[in-house]
Amino acid sequence: MGVLYADIKTDSIITRSNHFLQLLRRACFVLVAFCPIVEITLSTQIIINLYMALFFNIFIGNNHPYIQRNRNRTELFNEVTIFYATFSLFLFTDFIETAETQNTCGWLIISVVLINMLVNWGLFLKETLGKLLRSIVKRLTRKSLKINKRKVIDIQQPTNDKQIENKQNSTLNIL
Repeated sequence: MGVLYADIKTDSIITRSNHFLQLLRRACFVLVAFCPIVEITLSTQIIINLYMALFFNIFIGNNHPYIQRNRNRTELFNEVTIFYATFSLFLFTDFIETAETQNTCGWLIISVVLINMLVNWGLFLKETLGKLLRSIVKRLTRKSLKINKRKVIDIQQPTNDKQIENKQNSTLNIL
Protein backbone atom coordinates (compact mmCIF):
# COMPACT_ATOMS: atom_id res chain seq x y z
CA MET A 1 0.00 0.00 0.00
CA GLY A 2 2.98 2.28 0.17
CA VAL A 3 5.28 3.95 2.63
CA LEU A 4 2.46 5.62 4.53
CA TYR A 5 1.17 2.24 5.69
CA ALA A 6 4.56 0.56 6.16
CA ASP A 7 4.07 -0.19 9.87
CA ILE A 8 0.25 -0.16 10.05
CA LYS A 9 -2.05 -3.18 9.93
CA THR A 10 -4.07 -2.90 6.75
CA ASP A 11 -6.63 -5.62 7.43
CA SER A 12 -9.20 -3.17 8.81
CA ILE A 13 -10.38 0.27 7.76
CA ILE A 14 -10.15 1.40 11.38
CA THR A 15 -6.43 0.65 11.64
CA ARG A 16 -5.79 2.09 8.18
CA SER A 17 -7.34 5.37 9.33
CA ASN A 18 -4.70 5.83 12.05
CA HIS A 19 -2.68 8.44 10.15
CA PHE A 20 -5.80 10.34 9.15
CA LEU A 21 -7.02 10.39 12.76
CA GLN A 22 -3.63 11.62 13.97
CA LEU A 23 -3.75 14.40 11.37
CA LEU A 24 -7.30 15.28 12.40
CA ARG A 25 -6.18 15.40 16.03
CA ARG A 26 -3.45 17.90 15.24
CA ALA A 27 -5.85 20.05 13.23
CA CYS A 28 -8.36 20.04 16.12
CA PHE A 29 -5.61 20.96 18.55
CA VAL A 30 -4.63 23.97 16.45
CA LEU A 31 -8.26 25.03 15.94
CA VAL A 32 -9.02 24.77 19.65
CA ALA A 33 -5.91 26.69 20.64
CA PHE A 34 -6.14 29.41 17.99
CA CYS A 35 -9.83 29.53 17.04
CA PRO A 36 -10.34 32.88 15.28
CA ILE A 37 -14.14 32.68 15.17
CA VAL A 38 -15.13 31.80 18.75
CA GLU A 39 -13.17 32.55 21.88
CA ILE A 40 -12.84 29.33 23.89
CA THR A 41 -12.00 29.44 27.58
CA LEU A 42 -8.87 27.75 28.85
CA SER A 43 -10.72 25.06 30.79
CA THR A 44 -12.80 24.19 27.70
CA GLN A 45 -9.62 23.89 25.62
CA ILE A 46 -8.15 21.53 28.22
CA ILE A 47 -11.34 19.44 28.32
CA ILE A 48 -11.43 19.12 24.51
CA ASN A 49 -7.77 18.06 24.45
CA LEU A 50 -8.43 15.66 27.32
CA TYR A 51 -11.22 13.98 25.37
CA MET A 52 -9.00 13.71 22.30
CA ALA A 53 -6.23 12.11 24.39
CA LEU A 54 -8.76 9.74 25.96
CA PHE A 55 -10.10 8.79 22.53
CA PHE A 56 -6.59 7.94 21.29
CA ASN A 57 -5.85 5.92 24.43
CA ILE A 58 -8.97 3.86 23.73
CA PHE A 59 -8.26 3.69 19.98
CA ILE A 60 -4.70 2.40 20.33
CA GLY A 61 -5.49 0.16 23.29
CA ASN A 62 -8.47 -1.40 21.55
CA ASN A 63 -7.36 -1.65 17.91
CA HIS A 64 -3.55 -2.13 18.09
CA PRO A 65 -3.01 -0.39 14.74
CA TYR A 66 0.69 -1.22 14.40
CA ILE A 67 2.10 -4.53 13.22
CA GLN A 68 4.80 -4.73 15.86
CA ARG A 69 3.65 -5.39 19.40
CA ASN A 70 6.34 -3.13 20.91
CA ARG A 71 5.26 -0.25 18.70
CA ASN A 72 1.68 -0.53 20.00
CA ARG A 73 2.96 -0.55 23.58
CA THR A 74 5.19 2.45 22.96
CA GLU A 75 2.35 4.43 21.37
CA LEU A 76 0.02 3.54 24.22
CA PHE A 77 2.67 4.64 26.73
CA ASN A 78 3.06 7.94 24.86
CA GLU A 79 -0.71 8.46 24.76
CA VAL A 80 -1.01 7.81 28.50
CA THR A 81 1.73 10.38 29.08
CA ILE A 82 -0.10 12.90 26.89
CA PHE A 83 -3.33 12.20 28.78
CA TYR A 84 -1.59 12.72 32.13
CA ALA A 85 0.10 15.93 30.98
CA THR A 86 -3.17 17.27 29.57
CA PHE A 87 -5.06 16.38 32.73
CA SER A 88 -2.36 18.10 34.78
CA LEU A 89 -2.99 21.36 32.94
CA PHE A 90 -6.04 21.86 35.15
CA LEU A 91 -3.61 22.47 37.99
CA PHE A 92 -2.45 25.67 36.29
CA THR A 93 -5.89 27.23 35.98
CA ASP A 94 -7.65 29.13 38.77
CA PHE A 95 -8.47 25.78 40.36
CA ILE A 96 -5.27 26.01 42.42
CA GLU A 97 -4.51 29.47 43.71
CA THR A 98 -1.10 29.14 45.38
CA ALA A 99 1.93 29.57 43.21
CA GLU A 100 3.97 27.14 45.32
CA THR A 101 1.56 24.27 44.62
CA GLN A 102 1.52 25.12 40.92
CA ASN A 103 5.33 25.14 40.96
CA THR A 104 5.38 21.66 42.53
CA CYS A 105 2.87 20.42 39.96
CA GLY A 106 5.02 21.88 37.19
CA TRP A 107 8.02 19.89 38.41
CA LEU A 108 5.87 16.78 38.53
CA ILE A 109 4.82 17.26 34.90
CA ILE A 110 8.43 17.90 33.91
CA SER A 111 9.49 14.65 35.57
CA VAL A 112 6.75 12.64 33.81
CA VAL A 113 7.69 14.12 30.42
CA LEU A 114 11.37 13.48 31.15
CA ILE A 115 10.62 9.83 31.97
CA ASN A 116 8.69 9.58 28.72
CA MET A 117 11.63 11.04 26.80
CA LEU A 118 14.11 8.67 28.46
CA VAL A 119 11.96 5.63 27.71
CA ASN A 120 11.56 6.66 24.06
CA TRP A 121 15.28 7.38 23.69
CA GLY A 122 16.10 4.05 25.34
CA LEU A 123 13.83 2.18 22.93
CA PHE A 124 15.29 4.11 19.99
CA LEU A 125 18.87 3.32 21.03
CA LYS A 126 18.01 -0.35 21.66
CA GLU A 127 16.53 -0.69 18.18
CA THR A 128 19.34 1.23 16.48
CA LEU A 129 22.16 -0.56 18.30
CA GLY A 130 20.46 -3.91 17.66
CA LYS A 131 20.36 -3.23 13.92
CA LEU A 132 23.99 -2.07 14.00
CA LEU A 133 25.17 -5.18 15.85
CA ARG A 134 23.23 -7.47 13.51
CA SER A 135 24.82 -5.83 10.46
CA ILE A 136 28.30 -6.09 12.00
CA VAL A 137 27.82 -9.77 12.82
CA LYS A 138 26.46 -10.39 9.32
CA ARG A 139 29.49 -8.73 7.71
CA LEU A 140 31.96 -10.56 9.95
CA THR A 141 30.39 -13.95 9.26
CA ARG A 142 30.33 -13.22 5.54
CA LYS A 143 34.00 -12.21 5.68
CA SER A 144 35.00 -15.29 7.69
CA LEU A 145 33.12 -17.53 5.25
CA LYS A 146 35.09 -16.01 2.36
CA ILE A 147 38.38 -16.53 4.21
CA ASN A 148 37.49 -20.13 5.10
CA LYS A 149 36.40 -20.79 1.53
CA ARG A 150 39.77 -19.51 0.26
CA LYS A 151 41.64 -21.75 2.70
CA VAL A 152 39.67 -24.80 1.59
CA ILE A 153 40.35 -24.03 -2.06
CA ASP A 154 44.08 -23.47 -1.33
CA ILE A 155 44.36 -26.76 0.57
CA GLN A 156 42.51 -28.77 -2.03
CA GLN A 157 44.13 -27.43 -5.19
CA PRO A 158 47.77 -26.34 -5.15
CA THR A 159 48.24 -23.85 -7.95
CA ASN A 160 51.99 -23.83 -8.64
CA ASP A 161 55.01 -26.13 -8.34
CA LYS A 162 56.26 -24.52 -5.14
CA GLN A 163 52.96 -25.18 -3.36
CA ILE A 164 52.97 -28.79 -4.60
CA GLU A 165 56.52 -29.26 -3.28
CA ASN A 166 55.64 -27.67 0.09
CA LYS A 167 52.61 -29.93 0.37
CA GLN A 168 54.72 -33.03 -0.35
CA ASN A 169 57.35 -31.93 2.20
CA SER A 170 54.75 -31.31 4.85
CA THR A 171 53.31 -34.78 4.28
CA LEU A 172 56.77 -36.36 4.50
CA ASN A 173 57.51 -34.51 7.73
CA ILE A 174 54.30 -35.83 9.24
CA LEU A 175 55.26 -39.44 8.38
